[in-house]
Amino acid sequence: MAVLRAVLIGVLALGGSSLHAAATAVLPALQVDGNVLKTTATRKQVDLKGASWFGFNVDTGMVDGLWAGIDLATTSAQLKLLGFNTLRIPFDFSLLKAPASDFRWAGCMRKDIVNNTLDPRLAKAKVGRTLRPRPPGTLPPVPPLSPPGMCNSYVPRTGAVEELLLWTVEFFVAQGFYVMLNHHSLVSGDQIQRNPSDFANAWARLWGKLAAKKQFQARLLGRVFVDITNEPDFMGMKWSDRPDMIGATEMYLRVMDRLHAITPRGMLYFVEGTGQTSYGLCWGNGFVTDTAIVAKHGIDDASPFFRRLVRRPYVGQVVISPHEYGPTIRKTHLTTRELEERMNASYGYLMTRGFCHAGACTKFPVVVGEFGSDMGAEDMGFLTDFGRWMRRQASNSWVIWAVNANSGDTGGLFDKTLWQDVRWDKVRYLVEGGLGLRPWWKEGS
Repeated sequence: MAVLRAVLIGVLALGGSSLHAAATAVLPALQVDGNVLKTTATRKQVDLKGASWFGFNVDTGMVDGLWAGIDLATTSAQLKLLGFNTLRIPFDFSLLKAPASDFRWAGCMRKDIVNNTLDPRLAKAKVGRTLRPRPPGTLPPVPPLSPPGMCNSYVPRTGAVEELLLWTVEFFVAQGFYVMLNHHSLVSGDQIQRNPSDFANAWARLWGKLAAKKQFQARLLGRVFVDITNEPDFMGMKWSDRPDMIGATEMYLRVMDRLHAITPRGMLYFVEGTGQTSYGLCWGNGFVTDTAIVAKHGIDDASPFFRRLVRRPYVGQVVISPHEYGPTIRKTHLTTRELEERMNASYGYLMTRGFCHAGACTKFPVVVGEFGSDMGAEDMGFLTDFGRWMRRQASNSWVIWAVNANSGDTGGLFDKTLWQDVRWDKVRYLVEGGLGLRPWWKEGS
């Protein structure tokens, strides 16, 4: 109760225009330092606590849910108060040329940001008298509703979706988030990745436009990351080339080579695994290089990718980003030991001993780029085991799927009815289950 008493001190009305008194600085640029991420300026370790917010990959032309009457700035402020420091934005190159839509919404629903991000279990506690909590630090400024009651009037509504995507990246960085740009064509089925040259050119065009922004060096570099492509397994892509398809090794290296020529320093590349589902791994997982495991399970060896990567000048800018799900999505039930064996064999070893070749070992940071659940009983064992394993690692970095209430298999961080009420079962798991999320009411405790 002493901790709670320290947290629940002061009265501050943080609804609407009072937020304009606060301002959040852009987060410090990050770089790879061995098996962790650190700030470039002070070498302080930073763990990413992120959430995917899809929409640009499903023909919405924006992060999803604005059509439900929610306000972009209000929702991002709530995510910030809940402790998230990273947003992963999936997009599809094939959808970027469409015209931007109008996301203004009359009758805007803006709940009180502080109360809506305070765990109801704490809100019910009696501490002498009823007090409004005050978040430590500052909040991003939330634009006013102009005209009154109109959501998202500040969101651009002309030009192409690509321009709106780049605006959204800048907006989230200004709100105090790191941003992972993730090419994600699973829904449309577009397979530009099958032609590495076309794929590299598409990335170069998009990144070139971002790099041309006036504030790129000061505000975007080291805060916007390239998650090259989502789950190459979906198109049957392996690490190695096949007669009918170039492999992920060539695809990844071609993209990174091209982007490195544009921005040689300060970029971070996120690489997802592939080709190892017969070992019980999810799509987007699959970095096994152990020859015995490869032979036993008939999986595609990731070693050739790493052997070529360690000779690249940007090897020290690469982050390993596996996807990890429980049995409701994996469709396989693993014991605690089996799950940990697979996590260690696929990507845990890259943080501990690293990939060893020609007498040298290279360690990599790991950010679990997707995991999630609708918190049903079938996934509880996995979630417990996953959190316990993550807590023991050098870096406890992850991105939950998803913000979106309309995520069919996992649900979202917000309730389906209004897209505003927090799913406290999920947030409590992220706070208490070993993942290290720290909402504002945990700061200083």
